[in-house]
Amino acid sequence: MTHQLKQPSQRVSRRGVTDALLVLVAIIWGSSYITTKDVVNHVPVLFFLMVRFGIAAIGFGLVGWQHLSRATATTWLTGISLGLFLTGIFVAETFGVKHTTAIAAGFLISLNVVLVPWVEKWILHYPIHWALMVSMVIALGGTALVTSSHGGQFVVNLGDGLILLAASLRAIQMTVTKRWVSEERIDIIALNVIQFMTVWIVCGGLTAITSNSLTIINALKSVSFWLVAGYLGLLGTVAAFVIQMVSIRHTSAARAALLLGLEPAFSALFGVIGGERLSLSSAIGGGLIVAGTLWGQQAEYRRRLEIENRT
Repeated sequence: MTHQLKQPSQRVSRRGVTDALLVLVAIIWGSSYITTKDVVNHVPVLFFLMVRFGIAAIGFGLVGWQHLSRATATTWLTGISLGLFLTGIFVAETFGVKHTTAIAAGFLISLNVVLVPWVEKWILHYPIHWALMVSMVIALGGTALVTSSHGGQFVVNLGDGLILLAASLRAIQMTVTKRWVSEERIDIIALNVIQFMTVWIVCGGLTAITSNSLTIINALKSVSFWLVAGYLGLLGTVAAFVIQMVSIRHTSAARAALLLGLEPAFSALFGVIGGERLSLSSAIGGGLIVAGTLWGQQAEYRRRLEIENRT
């Protein structure tokens, strides 16, 4: 009897811990824009990404090396393919952060949520629900306000454009990942180690071609560079993935998406703390983007339930 009475409180406590961990991931990701911007203003983007994902690959590899040793040829091929996608996403996103504000970057990258259903319609021929159309209109209205905050008119600068490209690539990667991973029995841990290794190697090769040794030597001497690279490599990549992987066992996908959707709000908060100005148009636009993505997430969740019930 006593054991049965404790179970509800234990479930509530476990859900509370899970929620707190997911919010922590949103905080870490939200802080990544201003910290990345501070570093890449002085350090080559490709070199920074090489070190960040090198740390992530090594850190995650230490945890999942047994999975990696048992990875099939299909897992390796899928991991390398998705790793190339991931490379494109982070190269576009990080160069974008360098050329726009951290606040705008945090808001605009979240558009990938409302883009996913449209990519799925294009690739998988899934239907589009009216609610998803409304969420897209709301998010695009917010995008116009966020980009207009730079100069008072709707102008997509280089940084904004690169962030929008990264959001589009992320939506495509999410769609392709669902399709490829669901079709084969793939070890998810090994898959992610391979993805991180791919980004590490590709960015390393591009760094060797584009960066001069003096710039790299100066970067290696920078304490802030190592702190940010380690912070994002270990906490923003390895720990964030592990938390998501564990949390999904104790909460719903919709709830997890809702909590992780706080990322752009934290990006704005840390941007202001870091000295950026949050204009009224950017604040309203960011609020519309967040509202649109959250509505889109809920509409997408209902749509998937309908699809599963039909099959």
